[in-house]
Amino acid sequence: MILVMLMYGTRLNETVLTRKSDISFVDQLWFIPENHTKTRQAHELPLTVTSIKVIEKFLPHIKGRYVFPSRKGKSLSGSSASKAVREVSGGEWSAHDLRKVARTIWQDQGVDYYIGELMLNHSLSKLDKAYIHTHAKSLIQKEFETYHQWLLERGLNYFCK
Repeated sequence: MILVMLMYGTRLNETVLTRKSDISFVDQLWFIPENHTKTRQAHELPLTVTSIKVIEKFLPHIKGRYVFPSRKGKSLSGSSASKAVREVSGGEWSAHDLRKVARTIWQDQGVDYYIGELMLNHSLSKLDKAYIHTHAKSLIQKEFETYHQWLLERGLNYFCK
């Protein structure tokens, strides 16, 4: 869960509510329905070669419909997920810090501000929405590929073996 949040900059609740059916290897897409997002707008995230390797490694071991289930097979609760993040980090950082780190790295890598906002599924102004271009999806795909390669060079490859 933590690794996926770092890879995509997703919010805690939209991550833990992910169902297996939300991930399509055929379409190479992670779909987050609008009722799982803070913005109440569906969010589509492209699966990269790297993210597919990571997800394929753990997904077959998960029983039930949720990618990050509780012991009872339901989605992991927000409080349980937050506790897991605190435990892994030794209390040094939160789930939201993963999102901030991803956004900071994207900025450092030169990701266009608007594309970064789309990658995070931030609410956009009416003016911004009016200028959405169809090539945004391909730019988002490219930026995630670049970012995931950056993560590979810093140890993510351990999870892709």
